[in-house]
Amino acid sequence: MLNFDDIRFNCHLYNGYKPCRYGMNCQQCQHFEPITGYTQKDLSCPIPVSSETTADNNAILIIKTGALGDVLRTTTLLPALANAFPNTPIDWVTAKNARPLLENNPYIRELFTLDSQQDLEQIVAQQKWTSLYCFEKTDLPLKLAGIINARKRFGFGPNHAGKPVAFTPEGRYALMLGLDDNLKFHKNKKPYSRVITETAGLVWNRAPYVMAVNPAPKKTTQLTIGLNTGCGDVFKTKQWPQENWQSLANIIHKNHPQAAIWLLGGPSEESMNASIAEQAPFVVNTGNRHSLLEFADIIAQCNIIVSADTMAMHMGIALEKFVIAIFGSTSAEEIDLYDRGICVIAQADCRPCFKKQCPHTCDGSSKCMRDLNAETVYSAMASEINSEN
Repeated sequence: MLNFDDIRFNCHLYNGYKPCRYGMNCQQCQHFEPITGYTQKDLSCPIPVSSETTADNNAILIIKTGALGDVLRTTTLLPALANAFPNTPIDWVTAKNARPLLENNPYIRELFTLDSQQDLEQIVAQQKWTSLYCFEKTDLPLKLAGIINARKRFGFGPNHAGKPVAFTPEGRYALMLGLDDNLKFHKNKKPYSRVITETAGLVWNRAPYVMAVNPAPKKTTQLTIGLNTGCGDVFKTKQWPQENWQSLANIIHKNHPQAAIWLLGGPSEESMNASIAEQAPFVVNTGNRHSLLEFADIIAQCNIIVSADTMAMHMGIALEKFVIAIFGSTSAEEIDLYDRGICVIAQADCRPCFKKQCPHTCDGSSKCMRDLNAETVYSAMASEINSEN
C-alpha cells in the first residue's frame, strides 16, 4: 500500500490521478525522473495564492465539471455546506453539458460554465468567493482552482508543475484513492459522498443527492421497470452485453407479465435497444435522443431502474428509485444506494480493475460482465418487484 509521504511529487511521472506506468512503489522506483528547479516539498503543495479577496461577504465556490454522474453525486455536499455555513451563498462551476443537472437547485445561487480559457478568465474576474472546493483534477478546472483568491481552499489544486495535489490534509485520502490501486480497489469502504464531504473538512451525515426536477405525474399505476443498457463512452468494460439484457427482459416478462419493461439509453445504445425491442415486442423502447431533463422524466416514471455504474444509475438514486446497480470493472464501495436498491457485483478475481479494455477478451466485451448472468440480476430484483405489485 502506498504511503502519502512516499509519493515523489517532484517526479515527471507523477500525474496526480492514477499510478504511473511503473506502479506504486515510488521510493524504490528506478524510473524516477526529477523535476529540476523545485524540491519535493515545493511540489507536494498547491501554488500559493493571496488569501486576500475582494468579496464583500462570505461566499462558496464549488468546481466540479464532469462526468455527468460525478457532477450529480457531488450535490450530496450541498446540504453539508448549507448546514455548516447557513445563509452563505454557494456558486458552482461546471461544464455546459452538465448544467441541466444543476439548474434550479435550491442550494445554488449561480452556475458558471467552464469549457474554455475565456470562460476561466471571466470567472476569475468575479473574485467574489471566500471559500473554494475543487473536486476536479483535469487541466482547466485545476488551473482555475489555482487562481481563485479564496481564504480557504479544499480539494485539489495545481502545484508548480501543474499537477493536482491536495489543498489540505483532509484532501489527501481523496488524492490517494487515485494513486493507490490497493486502496481504491480493496481497502476503501467509503462512498464517494463521504470522501468529498470529509475532503471539504465537514461531517458526513449521508446527505442525499439534490436534483431539482419536476417530473410529469406518472401516467399509470402499472409497475414500470427501466432497463438502462448503456455504460458511457469512457469505460466500456462496464457494459453488460446485449444478450444478457435480452435474457433479463425475457425473465421479467415471463414471471411478471403485468409489468411494463422500458428500454433506456443514449445515442450509443440506439442500435442495441432497437435490436432488443425487435426480439422482445413486449418491451417499450423509450428512444435514445432525449435531453438530460427528458431522460430524467423517463426515469421518474419508473419504479425500478436496472443500470450499470453510469449516469442513469446516479439519476435513479437522485430520483429515489429502487436501483439495481450492476458492477464489473468499477467499485461498488463508492456508491451509496441509500437503502433503496441492491448492488449486483460480477464475480471475478480480477475486478475491480477500472480498465478501459478487458485484457481477458478480444471482442471488446468485459469478461466479468459477460459472465454475470441474467438470472443473478433478476434474483436481486424479484422481491422488490413482488412488493411493488
